[in-house]
Amino acid sequence: MNSGSTVIATANIINQKADASRSLYQICVALRQRLRQVPNFEEYLAQVDQMDPVDSLWAMLKTGLPLLTIYNALQPAELLHVDGAGQDPKKTAKVATFRFVQACLKELNMPSADCFVISDLTGNDTTGFVKVRFSPVQFVGQAGI
Repeated sequence: MNSGSTVIATANIINQKADASRSLYQICVALRQRLRQVPNFEEYLAQVDQMDPVDSLWAMLKTGLPLLTIYNALQPAELLHVDGAGQDPKKTAKVATFRFVQACLKELNMPSADCFVISDLTGNDTTGFVKVRFSPVQFVGQAGI
């Protein structure tokens, strides 16, 4: 930097004030509250740890089946389900998640940019999980719940 140069303040992530309501923790707490209003969702919420809503909510959604319950709360013409009880849980999770994303794209006409891919949910990167948590929030809102 040259001496005498003027530093111009910019609004970027580095100089923004911290906002607890925008943390992933707070987002998951709010999502958990909204999911309480989804019909038939109680059994899934029982899996969510009050002290660790991020990891437990993520683990719950990774099973794929809660996503189907969220979608089905919209009362679509054709309910989503996964056949084959007793299958490998990872396979069931992937099939359920695929059907959820497919229904988002085809039945609800969501732009692909607003959806997530299976690896966003099944991966270990919170950046992917942030993409996932938007879809359930949109569904809960669309369902009037």
